[in-house]
Amino acid sequence: MEVKGFKAFLPGLKTLEQNMILEVGKSYHTNQNVEFGQSGFHFCKRLEDTLHYFSNYHSPIDICEVVGFGTVVEGFHDYYGYYDLYASSDIQIVKKLSKIEILNIYKELLEKSYWNYERIARFLKYYPNLSEQDYQYLNIEKGSYKLHYY
Repeated sequence: MEVKGFKAFLPGLKTLEQNMILEVGKSYHTNQNVEFGQSGFHFCKRLEDTLHYFSNYHSPIDICEVVGFGTVVEGFHDYYGYYDLYASSDIQIVKKLSKIEILNIYKELLEKSYWNYERIARFLKYYPNLSEQDYQYLNIEKGSYKLHYY
């Protein structure tokens, strides 16, 4: 099985889980038993969900498009409404996204905001260091999207 998604990193593509530094264009493999929340390469189907794991970091982070393959295990955090979370034995780092590419993903979602309110609210809450210029680019006011807790 092959799953496309996003993975957030500490600056320099340093992983949170294995403390490894990965490179764009390369694939990686682990021989560990893949278990969501424990082992394997973790990533999310939706970019904003990757930010949940970096909510305590207030410095820039790197976000990449990835493809998980090999053994792929799906997970979720039902209480918080996070679904389509994955751990895989293999991962390819496809592309590092620039800040403008990330903002453009959410600018497009804002055009359909009725259906994407929670996605946008998560992004705005957890993406570190959004500037006033970023909010202007997105054409929204700071604080206009609030997370709903279930």
